[in-house]
Amino acid sequence: MKMATKSDYQKAVEAAEKRKGRLTQKQQREIRDMYTNIAYDLSQKIKKTNPDSLTFAWLNSYKQSLLKDIEALNKQLNVRIQANMRKAAELGVNPQLSLFDDAAYKYGFARGKFDAIFATIPNDVVKHILGGKLYQDERTLTARIWSTTAQNGKDIEYIIAQGIAAQKSAYDLAKDLEVYVNPGAAKSWEWKSVYPSCGKKTVDYNAQRLARTAIQHSYQQAQKQSCKRNPYVEGIQWLASYHGRTCELCKERNDQDAYGLGQGV
Repeated sequence: MKMATKSDYQKAVEAAEKRKGRLTQKQQREIRDMYTNIAYDLSQKIKKTNPDSLTFAWLNSYKQSLLKDIEALNKQLNVRIQANMRKAAELGVNPQLSLFDDAAYKYGFARGKFDAIFATIPNDVVKHILGGKLYQDERTLTARIWSTTAQNGKDIEYIIAQGIAAQKSAYDLAKDLEVYVNPGAAKSWEWKSVYPSCGKKTVDYNAQRLARTAIQHSYQQAQKQSCKRNPYVEGIQWLASYHGRTCELCKERNDQDAYGLGQGV
């Protein structure tokens, strides 16, 4: 087996990127399922009742049950996102491990001989991000998740207030809450007109954005730290995709040559 070349290393990076993409998609499905399960449980509660006999006292009990479900979701999100952050950080380190494993094979060393160089990076990166050290506001992941699910609670209170103002029955309000909590539910024009502040967003939007960012930052930070520990790395090249959502900062990093190492390095 030949020693790893730049092409081999690039393949390792591309493989890590693809696995990160699959991890992100898997996480997206998991979070959506969490909310969908809550919506299903609510629909089962409604089915067991007589629409004509529902009172606003029942609706209040229904609301409290929903808020407890959202609180439990908070804990589920925390556990799931942290686990995926760890996986993403490991993926960020993998290309360096692959490079050194190939070199060890070439020169007759045992595979894994250099693992200790990078062993602490995933835990260090996750701990750094969980503690908010990567961000200017220094908010922890737990605080960010709480803020996200707290907004869900505010939306639930808003929907009930708006529904009562629109003289909706307790049954219709319960059904409207079910629509809000279900990320796959279609919102009718009538629903959006009664609840305009919630009409354009899905219930899992903020949680999904937070989770995607956590994976991306964990991967990038692990990648940077592993490159710093590799004495043969001179720089990291920034490659912007230039699709419709490419930000100006990414374009600037892609085009710069401030260090004389080539475009984007």
